[in-house]
Amino acid sequence: MHREFAVPGVGTLWVSGAPRTGSGPESAIPGVAPASPGAVAPAPESLAIPADGCADLILRDDALIVAGPSTRWLLPGTGEDPRIIGLRFARGRAGAGLGRPSSDLADLVLPAADAVDPGVRRRGTEMLRALREQLFDASGAMSPVVASAASRSDGIRASILSAAGATAEESGARFGEIIGGRAGALWVAEAMRSAAGREPFSALAARLGYSERQLHRRMLACFGYGHAALRRVLRAERARAALRSGSRPAEAAQLAGYSDQAHLTREFARLVGTSPGRLAAAAAVAAQPASPPNGA
Repeated sequence: MHREFAVPGVGTLWVSGAPRTGSGPESAIPGVAPASPGAVAPAPESLAIPADGCADLILRDDALIVAGPSTRWLLPGTGEDPRIIGLRFARGRAGAGLGRPSSDLADLVLPAADAVDPGVRRRGTEMLRALREQLFDASGAMSPVVASAASRSDGIRASILSAAGATAEESGARFGEIIGGRAGALWVAEAMRSAAGREPFSALAARLGYSERQLHRRMLACFGYGHAALRRVLRAERARAALRSGSRPAEAAQLAGYSDQAHLTREFARLVGTSPGRLAAAAAVAAQPASPPNGA
């Protein structure tokens, strides 16, 4: 079972858990096995974690892990403890949250001791441990308060802030400061809108009053990658949404902004870990109504 909770100004808290089953994979988390560029995930393709351009702090087996901003698909990993909890920083906020340039960690998965300074590691570990105890029961299953997240999101957010040493009245920006710093600069939001709207990088830099070199350095520090990579991540997300909505690959390529279907296929091999055709076929199967029980 997997649940996510928005933390305004920071990103998303996510939890994943299930009772131990004795054998086989017990949990899946982002960023354990970076994929080779251009490789396609082994079947089933649904195991591949698409690139989302985000960085995560993850507590797995009571050890803190840093998954840097991803610009290619990743394979999930397993652990002895089924209780997995993580904080996914919003795009452009990882540099402040982790206290170092995001480009140093792009597409890397490292123990926190090798990735962030002791203060960030301590605060992240203490916060996620406290939340884990609140949100999971002794068997490793998520507690009822998490399972009914849609109706308890405010209570969950209060628990997050409390575990981080803040009060429920404090803002998401304050929570971000506790974790490792505040980003929130206007240019980050503008860069996101620019990439989503397919604005040329030169036009964005001129509009913000930077040289292209200055803006590229700022993006590397905060996002972990440049404007072109951000455009690719957002374009792949648009294509995935179109395919899941029933579009054929050629139509999805056009809707998402690819030059043609071959361009879409090449990009999916790096960012998504499967082909557009396979994703479309899986979406078609998922959309089929369930068969009625025998005798109905």
